[in-house]
Amino acid sequence: NVDTRLAKLQAGDADAILLAMSGLNRLGLGHLPRSLIDPVEVPPAPGQGALAIETRTGDIGLPWLEAVRHAATTVAVAAERGALMALEGSCKTAIGAHARLLGDRIHLIVEALSPDGVHRFRREGDALLAGDHEAVARDLGLALGAQVLEEGGDLLALHET
Repeated sequence: NVDTRLAKLQAGDADAILLAMSGLNRLGLGHLPRSLIDPVEVPPAPGQGALAIETRTGDIGLPWLEAVRHAATTVAVAAERGALMALEGSCKTAIGAHARLLGDRIHLIVEALSPDGVHRFRREGDALLAGDHEAVARDLGLALGAQVLEEGGDLLALHET
């Protein structure tokens, strides 16, 4: 459907479209984007772009599965999902999170917007990745998400009524 979306843009039926750069590159269209969204300025949805592989419980730890598991991504997603859990968000809430591993530390940005987009609540922090890296990352996400939730309060309207 990339061609359909590009045609709508060309025809003036849309002012802008968002497409994944990886998909455009695969299609040989990597030259088309006029701008890229900076994930530090505008954090994506928690876990955005991470792929998951569902397996049998008995396969956990087997070499073939470990070969496709990307440890840094696993840790980053743990942080982002921690923030999502703290904010009790759903696919209907404007929540962004962006985790990056920087050496032996993880840096996380968490933000949430009010439903009308007027109010933005944002926290950043980092933690030393010692011991269980996933647990450290998740705890960082939970802490920053809780801070955003506390600051935003009723303005976030994260809970359905």
